[in-house]
Parts: sequence; C-alpha cells; structure tokens
Amino acid sequence: MAKTITVDEALAELGGFGLFQWLIYLGASIAEMAVTYQIFLLTFITAEPKWLCKNESLICNFSEPMGLTDDDYEARCDMPRSEWKFADDFTSIVTEFDLVCDDSILATVASMFIFAGWIIGSILFGFLSDRFGRKVAFLACVINISVVALAGAFVHSLWLFIIIRFFVGVGI
Repeated sequence: MAKTITVDEALAELGGFGLFQWLIYLGASIAEMAVTYQIFLLTFITAEPKWLCKNESLICNFSEPMGLTDDDYEARCDMPRSEWKFADDFTSIVTEFDLVCDDSILATVASMFIFAGWIIGSILFGFLSDRFGRKVAFLACVINISVVALAGAFVHSLWLFIIIRFFVGVGI
C-alpha cells in the first residue's frame, strides 16, 4: 500500500522552498500586482467629486458642496455648466472629460470595457498558452498591461481611454 504524505512533507522531501522558488514567487507576485492595480484603479479613476455653485452664479444658489448622497446632487443637471464647478482639485475621468448628468453613464462604460477585454483576453491568452506555453502567454500579458496602461495615462480622448481600458482588460 502506498504511503500518503502531506504537502509539507513532500516539500521537505524535495528540498524545501529555496531561493529559486522565492525568486519565482516574487516575480509572479510583482506581475500580479500590475493586474490587481488595474482592477482597483477603477474605483479611483471613475470617482465623482462633490460640486458647488460658482461664487458669481445668479442661477445656482447652494451654499455647500453637493455630494452623491445629497438630495439636490442632480440639481446641477438643470443648470448651465458655467454655473457650477467641482469642489475639489481631485482629478478623475469624470472631471477630465466632464462625465456628468447625461454623460455620466460613460464612466461606467469605461469600467465595463476592462471586463469585456478580460473575457476576450481569457480566450486569446488561453489559446496562446496552449500553443506556446504558459510562460510566453504570461509574459505577453504582463507586457501588454504595462505598455497599454502606461499609454492610458497620457490619453486626452474619452473614447481612446475606453479602448485602452479594453486592451488592459485583454492583458488581465
């Protein structure tokens, strides 16, 4: 009858978790941080800061900044854009591309496209992994995320930003 051993016993028998295993683990962890960062980044790049009336406004008469939880938050949609401003110097795609009122759905579209790319990338890199090996596919994903995410930091067009988020998703 074969003797059953635990994972810990098997590792000890093979020589333990040595320097090479630590280097592999560290390299894979650093690469996975790029993926994790891109997912958590969505929370910050689509954030919508509070808004307030401009001081010289004759139409807007709110004295306090309005946040997402305030009852009159959507009141700005009935005013000209020149009558109010964002309360903070915080920058996101909402402030950068003025994604408010009717255009606010586009921030969600940008978030959605990363997951659409994720679906396509799963199929594409699954095929590449089968064809060329896991290491090649893994490196291709890491390079894709690094290059495309860096390019995304410099875009000045919402639609180009959305396309870049799609290709980031492909690499995830």
